[in-house]
Amino acid sequence: MNLEEEVFKISTVDSWSELKERLVKFNTNWVFRGHSDTAWYLSNTLGRLKLPPSVLKYPTSDMVSIEKSILHHFERNLDEYGISQYLASDKLTVLSLLQHYGAPTRLLDFTYSPFVAAFFANRDNMKQDKEGAIYAVNIRNALMRTDMLIRQVAKENVNDKDDGEIFAKYLLNKSKVRTAINLSNSETFIDFAFNLKKPIPFIAYVDAKYSHPRSNSQQGCFLSVGDITKTFYENINIQHTPFNFHGYQEDFIKIIIPPRVKDEMQRELMQMNITEVALFPGLDGFSRSLYQKSVMDIIRGEDFKTG
Repeated sequence: MNLEEEVFKISTVDSWSELKERLVKFNTNWVFRGHSDTAWYLSNTLGRLKLPPSVLKYPTSDMVSIEKSILHHFERNLDEYGISQYLASDKLTVLSLLQHYGAPTRLLDFTYSPFVAAFFANRDNMKQDKEGAIYAVNIRNALMRTDMLIRQVAKENVNDKDDGEIFAKYLLNKSKVRTAINLSNSETFIDFAFNLKKPIPFIAYVDAKYSHPRSNSQQGCFLSVGDITKTFYENINIQHTPFNFHGYQEDFIKIIIPPRVKDEMQRELMQMNITEVALFPGLDGFSRSLYQKSVMDIIRGEDFKTG
């Protein structure tokens, strides 16, 4: 059993109608991500970097140093690209901008819409013969577990010479609220994702001040790992191990979509206007849509002939 099988409850649907029936049952506590190939693991772009051997020999070739360097170069060139200092003052916003424009980050794109995730599970035309997948994460429960994990670590390390101040601040804030502290809050997230000398593995839902039109169209959001030296799955698995939560796997679900389901799914998503044009406003989205438009022209032509 690999880590994905340990973390996610995995099942396969037999039809588009079965998939729809399952998707509409998710409530607003869930976020989703679609992969055109079920073999693709959940991994942020920073984690997918392949550094050349000539670079790996240096001590600063680790992911933490690379992330800091990327942020540094982006922030020092803001004026050149017309990005306001207001936006740049929020590191989560900076990360979301980097993610949007293609720089490697610790963020992983998700969506509030299971049907947008279904679109991405069938988007790659070169993967029509492969099983697709939709990942679903219960962010409410994941946040509660992250809060419990950090609280435990904070109590054990509040006097730590490197990170004690951050832990003390967290415990102070925790004493003022009964619910889980929202790690999507920029200051709290930055403390635990960037300022700890000894990172804690966790998964957090994060929310930036800046929202791009494309993100709005896709009902987009982000999940982030706490420790970028570990995989997405390791951040989840380590997060839950100390607490032995019964049924936590119910909060991490993977639905596999066979190739035979993809064709009907694609047609109906187009009828629902979940298309390249709708999700990628602008000429790039329109251009990407032309292949599917031509396919639908062929299908409609044949349907007209057969009545």
